[in-house]
Amino acid sequence: MTARYLTAPGAATDRRRLRDYVAPTVATGLVLLGLAVSTVTANTAVTMGEVPVTLLPGGRWLAALGLPALVTARAATVGLASGLTARLAPRYRLHAVAAAGLGWLLWGVRQFWVLLALT
Repeated sequence: MTARYLTAPGAATDRRRLRDYVAPTVATGLVLLGLAVSTVTANTAVTMGEVPVTLLPGGRWLAALGLPALVTARAATVGLASGLTARLAPRYRLHAVAAAGLGWLLWGVRQFWVLLALT
């Protein structure tokens, strides 16, 4: 008797359906968490009287415009990464979104570490 007879008839499709639901949820959660952490650390930097550190081009100009400009620019980078990946390698779109979210999360942790070192 082979393994395909030991599983339920719809088990493989149920797992695929669950994976197709969980993967976008995790990627979106990483993006939201990363943007939240990097925004909180940028707000902490502004509260401490420091300029928020950003990877974006024109970061000081964006920081001068305020936190909403930083959040918009950071969200735009995630959208740009998602759009480019969807165009060039559609299979890896969720990977790119999750990587962008993880990148912003790590950037926020790094900025918090720098702020902690300044105190």
